[in-house]
Amino acid sequence: MPELHVFTEPQNGATYEQLARFARATEDCGFAGFFRADHYLTIQRPGGLPGPTDSWVTLAALALETKRIRLGTLMTCATFRLPGPLAISVAQVDQMSQGRVDLGIGAGWYAAEHSAYGIPFPDTAERFERLAEQLEILKGLWETPEGSSYSFAGRHYQLTVAPALPKPWQRPGPPILIGGMGRRRTPELAAKFAAEFNVAFVSLAEAGAQFEVVRDACRVQSRDPGLLRLSAALTVCCGQDRAEAIRRARDVGQDPERLGVIGAVGTPAQVRDRIEAYARLGCERIYLQLLDLCDLDQEREPEHLYTVAQANELLPSLIQVLQTLLAQIGVATDADVVGQVRNSEGHNGGGAAASAMLQAGERVEREMDFLRGNGILLRDAQSGLVDFPAEFEGRSVFLCWRMGEPTVEYWHERNEGFVDRQPL
Repeated sequence: MPELHVFTEPQNGATYEQLARFARATEDCGFAGFFRADHYLTIQRPGGLPGPTDSWVTLAALALETKRIRLGTLMTCATFRLPGPLAISVAQVDQMSQGRVDLGIGAGWYAAEHSAYGIPFPDTAERFERLAEQLEILKGLWETPEGSSYSFAGRHYQLTVAPALPKPWQRPGPPILIGGMGRRRTPELAAKFAAEFNVAFVSLAEAGAQFEVVRDACRVQSRDPGLLRLSAALTVCCGQDRAEAIRRARDVGQDPERLGVIGAVGTPAQVRDRIEAYARLGCERIYLQLLDLCDLDQEREPEHLYTVAQANELLPSLIQVLQTLLAQIGVATDADVVGQVRNSEGHNGGGAAASAMLQAGERVEREMDFLRGNGILLRDAQSGLVDFPAEFEGRSVFLCWRMGEPTVEYWHERNEGFVDRQPL
């Protein structure tokens, strides 16, 4: 199962308070990240009150309001900001978030927002020339050693003895995302500069074909295509049943039939099937575009992409893994203990998890030292996991499901009830 990130379009109408509430819900529900578009006008719809919000101002604030999720743009418009100040802004937000920023960046395409706010909008060829220079400058400023200076002499941008500060938290810099369906310049830039290549709102066939194009571009530049992460953005309208999902699609002006081709519409199981179809193309990340920032209920629907019923089917194999873990670490039958097993192969059963745990002797020893020193391991009640209890030899076992990653947590039941919990 790929990482799942929430993706929003605030230019269609959102206050900062709405964005912050949505980002906090993203974290609470167990998603991996919160990303936003970078636009100053609504797209193909009227209104947009109360007006646009700036991407990097928003992300700076969210860096302080969240603790775990990644934060970024799909995509920062290169025409909006000069490369030097952009490098400073992104580095600062990366510091504020302690290394949770991804920079998605593109050449820009929406002429109307440029004319509306007096931003120059060159032709396509020049925009791509500028994007290429911006990417060179961003990486140059971030990667220049502290105490050294950076200069750049390009056709569109010139930097003279820049101190190349501040440095981002992540070294050598935040991951760069590049995306699009162009056949030449976009794949070339992705192969040269990007950690991730993204396609947005395209069919499976179109996504697969474009991934082959960017893999070929990597080979031309002697880069291993496997080192470039692939991702897709899908507009999602999810409901408890298909009728509710279709209503949500129509409420945000989307054609449900079209979404069935380029997005995901339906029940959590149907949305999961679409995600897994893109994963089979090689996608390691999926960006779930949720268009209604007031609809927090829909954001919580994909949290249950893996249901209690599915988890029950895996319970016997996971209990076997738990037994292996308990035997391996020598836990006494009356001890208060938490054992956690993560299946790195997604929801493919307990065998891979058992193998992984048997190979993780050092980690087990570290965990046991912690347990012995603290008596019990705690887990935050607001972890966003889907929990349900089971019984194992008269004890309470919780199978927790976070976005396709099965986790067994096991502890002794005390007279006063269950102890609090924290992740390992």
